[in-house]
Amino acid sequence: MASLLIKLEGNMKKECCLLIMTFVLGLFSCSQDDSINEYDSNSMIKNETEAYQMGITVEEFEKIPIPIREKRKAAMLLSEYVSLSGTIYSLDINKDDAIKIGVDTLLYEDILKDIEETNQIVNQSLQEGVDVELADVKNEYRKYKESLAISKQMRSGNNGADQYGSISTNGTETGEDYFYPTITKSSVKFYCRTAAAIIPVYTCKTYVMGTWNAKTKTGSLLTTTEVTVPLAASGSGLCATVAFATTDSNGGYCNWQAI
Repeated sequence: MASLLIKLEGNMKKECCLLIMTFVLGLFSCSQDDSINEYDSNSMIKNETEAYQMGITVEEFEKIPIPIREKRKAAMLLSEYVSLSGTIYSLDINKDDAIKIGVDTLLYEDILKDIEETNQIVNQSLQEGVDVELADVKNEYRKYKESLAISKQMRSGNNGADQYGSISTNGTETGEDYFYPTITKSSVKFYCRTAAAIIPVYTCKTYVMGTWNAKTKTGSLLTTTEVTVPLAASGSGLCATVAFATTDSNGGYCNWQAI
């Protein structure tokens, strides 16, 4: 009888130990879940804040690799110091002062190189007789600071009446899309965005019935740049090509809409 009681007491102790361990593990698991949830929440808030400061949506922010995010941040800071004299862009802040506002030397030199490349392409395009619109980056930066608003181009199918699409690139290559313009469409409007270049050059084109129409325009990080290119023809089942390219070596993206 005594041995039976000792055995029962031993089993009860084991069960109590198991219950305590289960309870502790449960608490630990809950604590981990709470920590993960708190981390996810903080990470989401951080991403929203950074995206807002960079002038892009959270979706765009999350798609951009970290090195390009850093370049975009630096380009945003330097946009206030970009001047346009005639057809030449310049950066009115030296390397030492750029460091003081949070732009490191390598990014400063990289962005300065981007500006020089933009000037070369603008000059070459003008010599070839291309109609180039030049963005006033400094003025756009001021407007951006005043509004701190991220513009979004809303698109709707409108029961099939609207014709639209999107094109994205990973570098300076040309991206294309295709559609059959209805007889009421005479042009295509492109809404262009850059990944990280401080003064990107956008080239937008349409091609119908063997005829290319094109327009080149400079933009900035701060706004969506609109470019309208006419269609050579529409209707009659004609297929049209729309093309988009940017000088940003990191690529860019655009929404387009037939109008």
